[in-house]
Amino acid sequence: MNRRAWVLPALMLGGGLGGVLLGAGLGHRWQDPALEPLTLGVRLFGTVFLALLKALMIPLIITSIVMAMQELGRAANVARIAGMTVVYYLATTLVAVLTGLLLVQVIHPGRAVAPALDAVAATLPPSRTALQAVFEVVVGMVPDNIFGAAVAGNVLGLLVTSLIFGVALAQLGDAARPLVDALAVVNEVLFKVVRWVVNLAPLGILGLVADRLAAAGGGAAAWAEIQRLGLYAVTVLTGLGLHAFVTLPILLVLFAKRNPFRYLAGMSEALITAAGTASSAATLAVTLRCTV
Repeated sequence: MNRRAWVLPALMLGGGLGGVLLGAGLGHRWQDPALEPLTLGVRLFGTVFLALLKALMIPLIITSIVMAMQELGRAANVARIAGMTVVYYLATTLVAVLTGLLLVQVIHPGRAVAPALDAVAATLPPSRTALQAVFEVVVGMVPDNIFGAAVAGNVLGLLVTSLIFGVALAQLGDAARPLVDALAVVNEVLFKVVRWVVNLAPLGILGLVADRLAAAGGGAAAWAEIQRLGLYAVTVLTGLGLHAFVTLPILLVLFAKRNPFRYLAGMSEALITAAGTASSAATLAVTLRCTV
């Protein structure tokens, strides 16, 4: 990545740090009427940025998947890639679950708040079995209304629907060319809009981070909450760190023969956006942009 390509990720990181300083420093006065122009302005940046990313997510998924199927061309290739994707998803999920179970056994994050957990557990709905969870995932892959799936944010259902539509469109050949050309133009337009929105990311991330920290009451309140949930936070962050910086890089080297550090640099915009927005769905548009 050249120097110019580092400018936006650096600005995004700076926006996140600025949000931390602003939210921690002014959190105790965030509801003060005298600061309302500042707080509403900061919140506006974050809200509009997140809304734009979410608005782009659904159409970008549909057009990107359909166009990818046109490039693959043959259904045999699609089936092979789909099978490899399922195997990869199941394997990495299994490793992630085992990592989490191991860390829980080592750290025991719930021991400090065990009495409180008993009271909370009584209010929770009955737990689902593994088969019930799998059933719900499979049902979600086949939405009965694609427009309803789009409104509900059922990304998995839209992915499967777009995949099937793209394969069928590829099988039609020249007869589908007008629609394929139109979708290609729409896809390019969406990516151009994503580039514009990503340029707003430094301000958007600043607004989101500042507003979230300020809502917790600022630095002292946020630190007290972190202390109370310290073991839980350590467990989660350790598990995420092991999966992101050990498991996935090893798979990247073994199967893709890619340099993990270069790959991380190339995905830096998506990673920083994910950290600032705390939304994988909103970050999807940026992730797609980084992979093309």
